[in-house]
Amino acid sequence: MKTGTTFLQTRVFPYLRGVTYVHGMESFYKGRFFTFGDLAPLLISNEGLTGSWYKDREFGLNYFERFQYSIKNIKRYFNQPKLIVVFREPSSFIYSSYKQSLHERGTLWWDSFFPFETLSKDELAQFEFSRFVNVLLENFSKEELLLLDYEELKESPASFVDVIMRFCLTEEAYQANNQVKFPIHEKSNSAVSAEYEGLFILNNKLSNFTRERFGFSLKRQVGGYELSINTLGRMLLPKSKKQKKPDNLSSIKAYYQQDWEKTAMLIKDLRQ
Repeated sequence: MKTGTTFLQTRVFPYLRGVTYVHGMESFYKGRFFTFGDLAPLLISNEGLTGSWYKDREFGLNYFERFQYSIKNIKRYFNQPKLIVVFREPSSFIYSSYKQSLHERGTLWWDSFFPFETLSKDELAQFEFSRFVNVLLENFSKEELLLLDYEELKESPASFVDVIMRFCLTEEAYQANNQVKFPIHEKSNSAVSAEYEGLFILNNKLSNFTRERFGFSLKRQVGGYELSINTLGRMLLPKSKKQKKPDNLSSIKAYYQQDWEKTAMLIKDLRQ
């Protein structure tokens, strides 16, 4: 799921010894590592494997259905896979998805991105994550699953990484990684500040227009970095000390609280 993936994909997985790390399915199919000798266990990180409920300004609420298909297909496609899945409190997950959408050419304001007050019960149920955990348990044994709470990453990145290493590495590889310096405390990519959302949305609209009309967008890749008004804005524009969040975010959190407590308990029980 799209939770904690940037942290893992940039600060942990590339540095792991004892695995062959692949970021995304495209690099898996294009990879030449099959010709370089005996492979270590394959570690694939791709949040898209479990589905997405928004992409390129498409808004869809069949997230749970996509997840079900995904888990069944992963089990069918791969040979005895083990899964690492990180869950996040639903209101935080949804709002983080909104922020990410603004990084990905999104042009919707929050109230249109997730119209909480007008969604049906079935649509809102797409983020009842206890159902997702049950799907995982129906398809995989407990030994094949590592389920994590995003709060664990926030509270202790080092412990979070250690749990993952113990799950996916052999004892020999785990000991070899004890000497690895993971850059887990580096500064994260800055989020889109609420006071500048309008500026980012306007820039995305202009960039989408130039892409569709003239064949180019208002961002460029320079080396491994993206150069755009959005990236410059995140780095240079002054930030408020207290981030303003949508007024209805607390109501969304309250709506999902009971199911999230159930989800957190399932995750905890699975690890014991």
